[in-house]
Amino acid sequence: ALCFGKTEDDDDDDTIGPLCVLEGHSGRVNSITAISKESIRLASGSRDGTVALWAPHADFPLDDVPPISRLTGHRGRVLGVVAFVLPTGESRLATTSTDRTIRIWSTTDGTISENHVQKKPLFILDSGLVYAVVALHRQNHGVFLAGGTLQGDVHFWDVSGPGAPVRRNELSLKSHDDRVAALAVCSQVQNTQTVLSLATGSNDHTVRIWKLLDHLSPPAPTRSYRPPPKCHVLRGHSDAVVALAAAPGPNSAVPQHAPIALASASLDKTIRLWDMHSGSALRVFAQGHADHLTGLAFFHTLPTPSSFSSHDENDEPTSPIISTTRRARLASISDDATLRLWDLDND
Repeated sequence: ALCFGKTEDDDDDDTIGPLCVLEGHSGRVNSITAISKESIRLASGSRDGTVALWAPHADFPLDDVPPISRLTGHRGRVLGVVAFVLPTGESRLATTSTDRTIRIWSTTDGTISENHVQKKPLFILDSGLVYAVVALHRQNHGVFLAGGTLQGDVHFWDVSGPGAPVRRNELSLKSHDDRVAALAVCSQVQNTQTVLSLATGSNDHTVRIWKLLDHLSPPAPTRSYRPPPKCHVLRGHSDAVVALAAAPGPNSAVPQHAPIALASASLDKTIRLWDMHSGSALRVFAQGHADHLTGLAFFHTLPTPSSFSSHDENDEPTSPIISTTRRARLASISDDATLRLWDLDND
C-alpha cells in the first residue's frame, strides 16, 4: 500500500497521518515516480510484476483509493520506474525488471483510460539486469535513460526520438566494482551554466558523482575516442549503498546557505549528506532506523499558521499570521516499517 499525505510543522504532535491509502499491488512496492500530468500523478512498480498508475489528490477521503490503470507484461519483479518527457511533449514511462528488460510506455493524455490494463508497451529493450533507472534531460541534446547493472556498469539509451530507443555503447561507464543499486540526477549551476551530473551508489560501499558535461553530446566528427567524464568517489559507508536523493536545486528543500546536494542511504543503517563540490560528508544520521534503509527523498514542509495572531487598532485579535517559512526535510524509509523525517535546517 502507498500512503498519500501532507506534512506540516507541529511541535505538539509528531504523528503524520495519510490523506488516503493507495492499495492495488499484491506484493512489495519497489519504486515510485511522480508524473506531471492532469490525468496521472504517480506510477508505482511492484514485486508483483505490475506498474500501477494513480491520480490521488487532496480531496480524496481516507478510505482506500484504487489505481486508475495498470501496466502489465513484465515477467519478473518491477525494480525501477521513471517518467520522462520527449522534446515533442509526449509523456513516457520506463520500467525495469528482473526479466532483464526495460519497457517504454506511453502516458500521454488520451493513451491511458480508467480501469484499463495496458499489456503492450511501445518498446521492449533487451537491457540485461538493470537495478535502477533514471532519465537525463540534456538541453539541445534530447533525453537519455541511464541504467545501473549487476556488473557495476551504467548504460545509456537515447530515447529522444519517436522510434525505438538506441543504446549508446560508447557512453557506458565502468563505475563500480559491484552492483549499481541506486542512481540520482544532479544539476549544479557553474559560471551561469547548468552542469548535469549522475550519482551512482553501489554494493561496493561507495558513491560516485560523474560530471557529465559534454558526455551526452553528439561526438565530434574528428574524434573517435570519448574520454570518460570526471568522477568524485565518496567513501564513508560500511555497507551497500541502496538509495540516493539529489536536492532539486535553488528554492528547494535544501537551505540556501548549505552546500548539501546529495543524500545516500546504506545497509549500514546510516544516511550521509554530501557536498557535491568537494565530495566530503557534511552530516551523518546514524541513529534512527532499526533495520536496513530502502529509500530517500528531499522535500519541504507546507507554510503553517503561526501561534501568534495579529491585532487590530483596538488590540482585538484577528486571524493567525501565516508563516511563509518552508522547512527543509529529508524523508527516509526502511525495512523497519517506518518513514522518518530529518531536519536539514538545524545543525
